[in-house]
Amino acid sequence: MKSKIFCFFLFGYIIQMNAQQIEVRDTLSQDDYLKRVKRISIGAKLGIPNLAGGTLEVVLPLLQNHIAPYFDYSDFRITIQETKSSITYTEFGANIFTNDKGSGFFVGLGTSKLDADIEFENLNYSENGLNYTASGNATLALNTFNVKLGLKSGGKLFFRFEVGYGFGNVPKDISFQSTYNGITEQFTEDIPEIPGLGQNGLLISNIGLGFAF
Repeated sequence: MKSKIFCFFLFGYIIQMNAQQIEVRDTLSQDDYLKRVKRISIGAKLGIPNLAGGTLEVVLPLLQNHIAPYFDYSDFRITIQETKSSITYTEFGANIFTNDKGSGFFVGLGTSKLDADIEFENLNYSENGLNYTASGNATLALNTFNVKLGLKSGGKLFFRFEVGYGFGNVPKDISFQSTYNGITEQFTEDIPEIPGLGQNGLLISNIGLGFAF
């Protein structure tokens, strides 16, 4: 409930900021208005699948400032039950804004890569009638094509909200070979619960804030 109230006020704030920018545009010459475009945005994103990470966006002085390439990066670790995952998430693409200020509503198109180093505990190794229990490591690499809708406020301090989906092939399980105490075994384990990861790709939903100049 609190998150819904926060999002409601956040949308209201962004819409108010955009309305103020329209009023400013009406009182400025075209040259002065274009100089007010904040071309570089640096900030942080919180959400899924990246949990917490950094973002960089550059509004190009082409096509009336509608195109803004971006790059996102995050590196985090999560532990769910008996599985530990070290995950690196990178994404790059371009946001296409509906206005010529590099803010407001936008459509984002890009690609992402999720690399996970996963440690499974309580794996069973056996040799000469003896059983051993230990941990083993496996890797997961997932590439997706992302489509997003978003809203970004203007000004030096900006807020951003975006939601979308990353389409890709997600395996149902991971097959890997692991060695313990000189014993090599073949294992097949379910993919751990990674935030936003589904059967057909990645759910993308985050909020962001930062500075633009």
